[in-house]
Amino acid sequence: MAEPFYVSAYHAAYRRWAEGAGDREWQEWVEECGKIRQAWKWAVAGMLTQLDREDPEIWYALGHAYQGRHGVERDLEQAEMWLRKAADAGHTKAMTKLGLILLCHDPTEEQVCESFEWFLRAAELGNSSGMSSVATGYREGRGVPVDERKAADWFIKAYEAGRPADAERAGNVLSYRPENHHEAVKWLRIALAHGYDSPYYSLALIHEDRQSPAHDPEEAFRCWLQVAERPRGDLRFSAMFSLAYCCRDGIGTTRSSAEAKRWLDRIIAVAPKEKSDHRLAIKKRREIDEELF
Repeated sequence: MAEPFYVSAYHAAYRRWAEGAGDREWQEWVEECGKIRQAWKWAVAGMLTQLDREDPEIWYALGHAYQGRHGVERDLEQAEMWLRKAADAGHTKAMTKLGLILLCHDPTEEQVCESFEWFLRAAELGNSSGMSSVATGYREGRGVPVDERKAADWFIKAYEAGRPADAERAGNVLSYRPENHHEAVKWLRIALAHGYDSPYYSLALIHEDRQSPAHDPEEAFRCWLQVAERPRGDLRFSAMFSLAYCCRDGIGTTRSSAEAKRWLDRIIAVAPKEKSDHRLAIKKRREIDEELF
């Protein structure tokens, strides 16, 4: 069935907003945002004249608008009402958005459980966002008892349904237990193949773990190198420390005090002086110098 005209106009305006400024000048983007707000306002007003159509697409779009303050003032009660109406009619996107609204603003245990139920209903109807949310619920014990295996399985289903980022989430959950490390490595590597570089940190932790069946010091060293080369973020300092220790002790690489000091020098040069990383790097470098002396 074709999407109602005003709903299509509303979603088209939202896509323009979601694309962001791009290469536009700031003033040009401000003017574009003004046009988008007018388009939302017009589309919402139009949808409100078509409520006699009893169309879940209209209900979902209205819930979306009231939640996001798109063309109307934000009103979470109105948003919940319209989304619930669409969700009851089988609209899976409405189910997932309703689930998220129920988690807003210090939810009660009853709301948390109902939220999970909506995510699960959407997931079972094939909605990939619902699958990911169900996985998160099992991972965090949100609405259901913690179950890492079920969390991983749902993240894998979400990945297979078109959410590449959930490959990393599956890998991270599987990394919690050493007996799942080979499977975790598989999914973290799949995430890398999709262009994500954050899995290198989890892979490094797995490969350096002496209790892991996937223990591989050389591979851990290569993964730490990838993390250390990130342009920002505190994890790069952790990676540099790990590389310094590996070089100092000859773990996964050739033993070299000079290389160990080089990694510590990088931390000293890059980490803000007020950070504990900066102070620890100075201390560890001094220790290496004392050992050599």
